[in-house]
Amino acid sequence: MYQLRKDLTYGGYIIDYMDLNTSGIYAIRNMINEKVYIGSSTNMYRRRSKHFSYLRNNRHCNNHLQNAWNKYGENNFGFEVLEYVPEENLVEREKTWITNYSNEVYNLTEVVEKEFRLSEETKRKIGKANKGKVPSEEAKQKMSKAHKGLRPSEETIQKMSKAQKGKIVSEETRKKISKIHKGKTLSEETRQKISKANKGKKLSKAHKDKISQKTKGKNNPHYGHRHTEESKKKIAETARRRYAKDGHPWLGRKHSEESKLKISQTLKDNTNRIAQRNKLQLTLW
Repeated sequence: MYQLRKDLTYGGYIIDYMDLNTSGIYAIRNMINEKVYIGSSTNMYRRRSKHFSYLRNNRHCNNHLQNAWNKYGENNFGFEVLEYVPEENLVEREKTWITNYSNEVYNLTEVVEKEFRLSEETKRKIGKANKGKVPSEEAKQKMSKAHKGLRPSEETIQKMSKAQKGKIVSEETRKKISKIHKGKTLSEETRQKISKANKGKKLSKAHKDKISQKTKGKNNPHYGHRHTEESKKKIAETARRRYAKDGHPWLGRKHSEESKLKISQTLKDNTNRIAQRNKLQLTLW
């Protein structure tokens, strides 16, 4: 499909796969309107495979290029080498090609060292175009399908965690989240995954204290609530079914001596506390 030949339009080459295992500047070219997407890579063969895989699966990060691909079809696009470049000069040469290319390009980002960021102008355009828009159910399904199976890197997870740290979710947002998840039931597969992910994890003392403090007294979402008789029956029935299938979680297990001492001490403390409270109440009367 790709033969080595000179492209007189801007001095590039349409080349065979063997010539791609090296660094350089490349273009994905629309043969209909001569518009191109310009990029750089240390291995153009791998980069070409990745681009075309994303485009064929409607998952390319560049919407302009993806829309053009969907409109004109794969047969009207070619992968071309513009220039063979050593790795240390890739960024500089890519900037030059994008800046000096005579026809319009599909590129949306500025090239910054080995990272890419949206230009301020592009950010404003995207923000303006999406302002007030609510994705349709079809669009939501497409986005969900596109991201299915993708797992962010550890670095990305750390960045997201840092960005969310210290943020307080408003009451309105909490209600919205609650409404979205109301009535949803986790599948058995999802439950198993969550169980497996959390298996063996132990919370630190500080973490436990934080949870205890946040859910104490009026902060507890169940504060002042009482189960209805119907709810009690449902809970009991669920427990019966679970125990009938898997057995009681404590069946056959025995407390260690240390656990027994802790339980004994806790019961004594509770008894003493109740006695002191009753004594105080009698004194006040």
